[in-house]
Parts: sequence; structure tokens; C-alpha cells
Amino acid sequence: GVLSTVALLEVVSSSDDGDGEGIYSLAREALIGDEGLTYPAPAPNEIDSLKAKVVELEAKLAGDHGSGKSPSLEGVSGRLFTEDIKREFTGRRIFDGSVSDEGAPKNGTIGSKCSGGEPCCSNWIAITTISEDLPDGPRVAADVMLITGNWCMVVAGDKNGPRELWPDLKKHVAASRAVFLNDEDQVAIGGVFAEELPWKHFGRKNMAYLYALIHGAEKILDLDDDNIIYTDSVEDITNGVFNGDCCPEKVPTTVSATSAVPSVFNPYSTGVANVHPEEVLWPRGFPLRYIRRERSTTITEPTPPDTWARKVAVVQTLADHDPDFDAIYRLTRPLPVDFHQLATSAFLLSPPAFTPLNAQACLFKEYDALWGLYLPVTVHGRVSDIWRSFVLQRLLWDLGASVAVAGRTWVRQLRNSHDYLADFIAEADVYKKSEAMMKFLAEWVPTSGTLPARLEEVYVELYRRGFVEEDEVYHVQRWIEALMSLGYRWPTVVSSATGDSRSWADAAMANGDGHKAVPPQGVPSPAGVLNSTSRAVRVWITGINGMIGSNIAKALVGLSKTEDVKGPHYAVFGLVRYRANLGNLAGVLEDIKLTYGDLTDAQRIQDIIREVRPHMVFHFAAQAINGVSFQSETLTYKSNVEGTSNVMQALRGTGARVLVASSSTVYGSTSDSPDYIGRPIPESAPMGPVSPYGVSKAATEMICLQQHKAHGTHCVAVRLFIHVSPGGTEALALQEFCRQVAMIEGGKQEPVIRHGALKTRRDTTDVRDSATQLIKVLETSAPGEVYNVGSYVAEAVAAAEEDAQGIDDQIAEFDSSRHNGV
Repeated sequence: GVLSTVALLEVVSSSDDGDGEGIYSLAREALIGDEGLTYPAPAPNEIDSLKAKVVELEAKLAGDHGSGKSPSLEGVSGRLFTEDIKREFTGRRIFDGSVSDEGAPKNGTIGSKCSGGEPCCSNWIAITTISEDLPDGPRVAADVMLITGNWCMVVAGDKNGPRELWPDLKKHVAASRAVFLNDEDQVAIGGVFAEELPWKHFGRKNMAYLYALIHGAEKILDLDDDNIIYTDSVEDITNGVFNGDCCPEKVPTTVSATSAVPSVFNPYSTGVANVHPEEVLWPRGFPLRYIRRERSTTITEPTPPDTWARKVAVVQTLADHDPDFDAIYRLTRPLPVDFHQLATSAFLLSPPAFTPLNAQACLFKEYDALWGLYLPVTVHGRVSDIWRSFVLQRLLWDLGASVAVAGRTWVRQLRNSHDYLADFIAEADVYKKSEAMMKFLAEWVPTSGTLPARLEEVYVELYRRGFVEEDEVYHVQRWIEALMSLGYRWPTVVSSATGDSRSWADAAMANGDGHKAVPPQGVPSPAGVLNSTSRAVRVWITGINGMIGSNIAKALVGLSKTEDVKGPHYAVFGLVRYRANLGNLAGVLEDIKLTYGDLTDAQRIQDIIREVRPHMVFHFAAQAINGVSFQSETLTYKSNVEGTSNVMQALRGTGARVLVASSSTVYGSTSDSPDYIGRPIPESAPMGPVSPYGVSKAATEMICLQQHKAHGTHCVAVRLFIHVSPGGTEALALQEFCRQVAMIEGGKQEPVIRHGALKTRRDTTDVRDSATQLIKVLETSAPGEVYNVGSYVAEAVAAAEEDAQGIDDQIAEFDSSRHNGV
């Protein structure tokens, strides 16, 4: 292993790639080794070579050769944006998820005005512009939809644009069909919501949506002023592409998620475009990492609309000529591009698959989706509609609805003048954060029971994670209040308010196919998860390859495979160290997922917790040999105390239930008290540890209790008396006696069992009997409790030796003179 590491280091040291940090960690692991374990030691010259390479790599990663600085990747690579929490929201949540959230107006200043001489339509086109001249988008829309169809149009202006509807448009469109909103108009109808929206921002378009809702909208086409509607698309837009009677050649196709998180669909990769077949196309908002990666979604066989279980609430269309590419594409790839006709009438996205949607040509075809029109305003306009689309898709899943991409282009974009480099700068968040946002949303489980509260909640979470700014939460609250004030009928989430803690990503993985996943059921209550028969409970076991951890894993796997069991399905994860012996996990390795790391590496433990997202944690990993603790006190305290602290801090705020393994050694000298001789020692007995191991275990209990009292962590501690099992340590008397018997039977040891003091009494239990009980303890116990776990029967060590020798009473002679056994 050392020589292999040296070879890897040589590659890394001569490379400019950003893979050095992981290799560095492996090298440190190989160099330091695992104290307390036995394995062949590397030769001194190998250690010297490895040390030299580690020092060289440290200097390279630090960007300062020979400086002795700590390793860092900043000199060779950047840092990825992640979805972890970076700050806290200190403002007030308005909506608590009660039924009343869905109805009562909050300020009463807006109201519905679908009466009098103002436009009143069920179908609206919403546009924003700063163009003084009549753009082609609204001009053609007026010709093909307002004059000939049952559509109205609202145009939201800004402070740096026209003040009224363009004269050329007024000549052709009746005042009852089109309206322009200048800054004064917007404040007059929108109240506080309109006043607080920033000016000179793409988000002023929110006022066009609000106006349409006030004036009877049940369907809204979100259109850009430079997108020209094709005349032959009017029927598709008006009726929607899923009107139930489409012809066979227009049967839509389902797009399902794979196990990738996030799963993202690239509709541009399916088009018939006038570019070279090998040219790679992607829309704005598509994660850069995925552009040349193998698909993270699966396109299944055509599916008739009547078999599609989810209502399509929003339809995105592609644009010909100058599609919605990001600036990287426009700076490096050829234009124009025409898609014409895709291979199917539509692509229906099945949760948890995402696709970027824009505000340039997107049809909100269902009234129940109109709440999702809100455009964020604390990010750049080139980011705003992409962020909206991800939030919209995630919350639609909770309504039993989804989105689709139309199979033919409805518009041709003759793009307004743009500086591509300026667009690139404006789109920075899209490049850096889109993947992380979709990953968070796929894994997010809301705690609110109503849609208004979930909309507020998701923006609070986006703020906490650095995707939007704090004011965004307040703007969303005003948006919700505005919709309530005008009497918008909020759709009801399809799930109940109690139960499932699975994310959509977990549900898709548990069900195999994304489109078969059932929606998560509201509040992420661990108790609700554990009392269900249909939910995947994620269990993380530290020290899963040890005697106790492996038996817990086997018990969980066994419970999950028992068809008639009244309990949840368990997804088992485990923490092991690099180069760990996995022999105890034979038979279940295919049923569990291992994570690799060291308890003393706090950052690694945090990363694993973010990856696994456990509902239950069994913390068994430790330096677990009492005798060894006298020779390796520092190692014992570092592993057991610091390691437990790292685990508990990483779990803080996750809602996971945690079982921390303590030991009967915490009683120490107390167990020799006359009060407890001859009867089980109760949990209320005072601690009196005499070994460093016992002290370390007492400290782990205190950490568990402190985290519960200070941070609300659901933590319980179990004081394990002696447990034995195949695969256990030979440091225990019974295990050692059995080893000697096996050696004697094999002719590898003289027929004498060597032992120490035989009058010592020990409470000994087979861990296979305790495994299911430990699971029940964690599932049902109150937080902050401590439990003794054992047989409550103490027998002299001599009885254990007799049991072992009794396998064949002719093979052993006892050597009573040996009082200190192996």
C-alpha cells in the first residue's frame, strides 16, 4: 500500500489536476497508520520515500514550495459551491402551515377587479420591456392571439422605459385586450408588494403576473418581448399539448430520473437542429458538469396521456434561431440554431427529474400552478427565471403535478442586443450553483403542511444556503399575501401533514423508477418514519465492520427482507476506515453502502452526514479494548472522546436519532460496592471508572447528554456489558478460551487452556441477541436516557471456561498457576 501511494503521489506531484487533496489524505493515512491494529509494517526506506512525497505535495498544494504551510487546493483548483447551510434566517415566518394559510387575505388592499372597463380574460400573455419601440414579440402576439384568439396581454414597464402602450399596437388592439403598466400603475394595483420590488430589474414582470391574476387569469403564457409566436402554434398554446385527444403520432414521452442526484434533463440534446450532429447543445441553467456527462435521466417508451399519472401544469417550449443558450455557448458555439420538430410531441418530466425553464416562452397552463410565477429579485435577471423554475418544479411534485417540454417550437427568438461577456458575468450564479440547488431541492423534505407555507419555507432554506438574499424571503411573503388578498385558490398538497421523511431523491431510488415514486408525506418526523411500513429509514452505523456494528447491520437487513414485518424498510450505511477488515460483513455487503473516513477527521464526518442524511445513527466506532487503553491513553481519548464529539456536532440539527455506545466499565470500582454484589447494578449507580477506556466512555455519555440538552439532539446512551459473538475480539475471556479450544482441536496448541483469575464475575451476552433490542431502544426511547444492556446475570469466568472446555472434556488440562491470561 505504501509503494502504491508513493506512485500515486508521483503522478499528482507532476500534474496540474485538482485531485491532490484526496491523494494527500490517503498518503497521511498510510504514513500515520492505525494505532492499536496489527499489520505488516512498511520498510524504513518506504516510509522515508513516502514522507518525502508528502512534504512535496504539501508544498505544491500550499502554492508555496518549502513553506511548510498546510495543504490547500486553492493553488491548483477552485472550491465548489455546496448546498450546505451557511447562515441563519433571523426574520419572522408568517405562514405556519395551518389550513388558514390557504384562505384569509392578509392586507385586503388588492382584491379581484375582473369587472368594469378593464381587460378581463381567462388566458393572458405576460411581458416585460424597456423598449421604446414596439418589439416584435408583443406585436406578433397581438396579431395572432389577441385579435384572433381568446387572449389578453399585459406588459409591465420599468422606470427606464415607455410609459404607455405603444401607439402602433393601440391601433390594432382593443383597449379591452391589452394593457401597459408603468411604475405608477404598478404601485397603485400592487400595494406593498409592488413598492418593495426593486426597479430596473427583470423581476418587475411579477407585476404583470399579478395584474393578470387580478383580472381573471386561469392560464398565463410567460413571453419575452423578442420571442415571436408562430401562427401555427396558437392552437397548441391555447389548448395545451395534453388535451387528451392528441393523435397517435403525438404521443408524449416520459423522462424519468436515474440514481444521479440531481437528475437533469437536457431537451436541447433531443432536437433536430441545423448544426453538426456532434455539436453539443445545452440550455441556460443546465449544470456545466453535466454537459458531456452520460445522461442523468432516462427517456422511456412513449406513454399515452391517459396513463400519465401526473397533471402537466407547465409547458416549456424551445425557441428557434437563437434559443435560450447561456453565455458560454454563445461565446464559443455557432448560431443560429433551429430545432423545428422534436422526435416526440412532448417530454413529460417525472419527479425527481429537473429541467431548466425560462420566462421567455413558457406556458403556465393550469390555474393551480400560477402561484409559481414569482420571479426572485435578489439575484440577477439572467438567474431569476432559472431559480424560479427549480423551485416551481420541486413544489409541483408535492401537488401531484409536473412540467413538460413541448415537442415542437412555438416561437422564434430574434434576440435583443446583448453583450455576451456581460451575460457571462451576470450568469455566474447559474454556472456555480444550479447543480447544488437542484441537489438540495431533490433532497429537501418540507416541514410545512400547506403550499403557501412551503413556498415561504423553501425560500428561507435557499437563503440559509446562499442561493438568494434575505430580502427574497420578505418579497415571497408579500407575494403570498397579495395572492391571498385577491382570493387566489391555493391548491392542496397531495400528502398528509404527518409521516414520510423521505426526500424525492430517496423515494425515486427506493422505488427504482422516478415516475413511480410516491410523494413525501409532509413533516420529517423521525417517529413518523419509524412507525411506517412503506418508508426507507436511512441508518448510519459507525464501526459497522466491528462485532456489534456488523450484527446491527445484519439485523436491519434481515428486518427489511422480511416481507411480513411490521416496520420500516432500512437503507443501511456504515462508516469504516480505509483498509478495514470487512470479514464480519460477509453476506450483507451487497445490501449496505460503506462510507470511508476517520472519526477524528471532523470535516470528513460532516461531509458523510450531508451525503447520507441519516434518520438513525448507531455510534459504535471506538478504541474498544479496555486493556489497550492503559498503553494507549492518548489514542483512546482521541478516538473515543474527540471522535464522538465530531459525530455529534455533525448530526446537530439534522433530526436524526442517535445511539451512543458506552460501557459497563463506567461503573468501575462502584461495581465492587457491597450494595451491588450479587445483584444487577442499576443505571442510577454512580460512575467510578478506573481505566482510560472507562473514562472515555463516561465522557461520550456526557457529550450525548450535553448535545440533547443544549441542541435538542435525540441521543440515548447504552452501557454495554460484555458482549460476545463470532468475529469478536480475543481480548475477552470467552472468545480467548474458544480460540484456544480451536487451536487444541487443530493440533496447534498443547492441550492446556491458559487462563487468569477464574472467580471474577462477568455479565456476558451474545450480541446477536442484543442487536434487535438495541434497534428497539433507538426507535422507541426518550432522548437523554441511559440504559444498561446485558443479560442481568453475572457468572464467574470459570463457568465460561468450563463451557468452552466442555466441547470435548478430554482435550484440556487446566493450568491454575497462570493468573494472567493472554
